[in-house]
Amino acid sequence: MNKVRVLNIIDDLRIGGAQKLLVTFAKEARRRCIPVGIVCLQCEESNWIIAELEANDVSIAYLPAGKLLHPGRFWRLVRYIRSSGAEVVQTHLTYANILGSAAAFLAGIPAVATLHLAGPDLRYSKIRELLETWCIKLFSRLAIAVGPQTGRLHARRLGVKRIEVVLNAVEVMPPVPAQRVTEVRRSLGIGPDTHVLVSVGRFSIVKAFHILIEAFAAYNKQEPDSVLLLVGDGEMRTAWEQLAKDLGVSASVRFTGLRNDVPDLLAASDLYVCSSTIEGTPLAVMEAISAGLPVVSTNIGDLPEIIDPDFGVLVEPEDAEAITTAAGRILQDPVVRQKMAGAARAYAQTHFSSVMWMDALLLLYAEAIGSGRHK
Repeated sequence: MNKVRVLNIIDDLRIGGAQKLLVTFAKEARRRCIPVGIVCLQCEESNWIIAELEANDVSIAYLPAGKLLHPGRFWRLVRYIRSSGAEVVQTHLTYANILGSAAAFLAGIPAVATLHLAGPDLRYSKIRELLETWCIKLFSRLAIAVGPQTGRLHARRLGVKRIEVVLNAVEVMPPVPAQRVTEVRRSLGIGPDTHVLVSVGRFSIVKAFHILIEAFAAYNKQEPDSVLLLVGDGEMRTAWEQLAKDLGVSASVRFTGLRNDVPDLLAASDLYVCSSTIEGTPLAVMEAISAGLPVVSTNIGDLPEIIDPDFGVLVEPEDAEAITTAAGRILQDPVVRQKMAGAARAYAQTHFSSVMWMDALLLLYAEAIGSGRHK
């Protein structure tokens, strides 16, 4: 099946991993002339994610509502799916897995749910987790987990529901010119010899940037000419800015906010750090590997599946001292750092292919559609 019409349903189109994945999907679908639509369950946004989707011929419909189980919104979604011409629906994130799978079932279109996190989404109550569980079990043909550990964890709640593992994909990043790297560093007040650590993600408690700031504060005492870039925004930003002040490193921690030049920021950095306590297969880490950055990461979710010892170090969650130690070993040895950078790029080219990823998705779409025809 090469030209199935796909409708993706997602909670929102803010900048995040699932949303970035839709951009990769749209680009690969466009190369194959596969028509793609998206239904967003929140109000219209304006950011680079949407600009990229529209540039790749994706039609976007917005169906916001004041509450999750709003009857009017639900029936509009059912009607939209019926009229869209979609042959298969793929849902992303909690609200979409609930509403999208049920609406697709009523519209008579096979649905495939996506499991992005290796654990529950702590933003939502146990009731919503239970509702998501039953909607996936009852209404989706199958579920796609973004990694093996993610699949195993969700298998406990989904029981006999079929779960297929399809690792996320990213486009291999081309090298950023040295002049651009210099410009980016200069714009952030960073010198050419300064050690730069970077992390990208929404500012929510599961990203545990407070642990990363504590680890960086310890490293900064050893290496005062070092900088930590925290790229993103969210509800924890004020608290983490205050923590940086309390630890005396506010001048060395750059809270950049949301950026549309993340590849340039990665190229201007020396080390990527993931301090999360819950993850699936995070695109931010995959992008860092693709950019040729050594990685220090917590040993959670599916991160061990994408981080090879040739370019990465795994540490236990909430262990600031371990992050400090691992970062120091890498940053203090430029030869090791360069070797790890080359290994990271090579790994990304062979393991994060969007072509193989789309091939796997198309096979699962074909199965989902075919299973419905035989009922």
